[in-house]
Amino acid sequence: MRFLDANVFIYAFLKARHKLKAEDQAVKEAAESIISRVSKGERVLTTVVHMSEVFNFIEDWLPIDEALKLEEGLLSNDAIEVEAVDREAYISSIDLAKENSIGLNDGLAISVMEKNGISEIYSFDKHFEKIKGIRRFTK
Repeated sequence: MRFLDANVFIYAFLKARHKLKAEDQAVKEAAESIISRVSKGERVLTTVVHMSEVFNFIEDWLPIDEALKLEEGLLSNDAIEVEAVDREAYISSIDLAKENSIGLNDGLAISVMEKNGISEIYSFDKHFEKIKGIRRFTK
């Protein structure tokens, strides 16, 4: 099982308002491929925090009825395990974020991965490559 970062969902569901550069189009297609595999049953782990990031984005970019339909589909997909996060989990992630000069939610991802014995992450954030013991996948 791999951790699934919020940006994979965002790139996959992004409806471009202009023609994408070749590099951005390649990222979008890679994200869509990952989400397609998850839709077909590839098991992944994420957190309620990361899903909230995705849902906030979706609700800004899509009409609310489309957004809610998409969100319902994601939440009902049994291949996506969504872990709850409490205050203590966030607090314990602060040191990871500081040590690695990354955002708090990325620190949370690392913390949850460590807690669940996961060393692989689907993400387009390159800074995960510098984290010891973490392997980043973009396809």
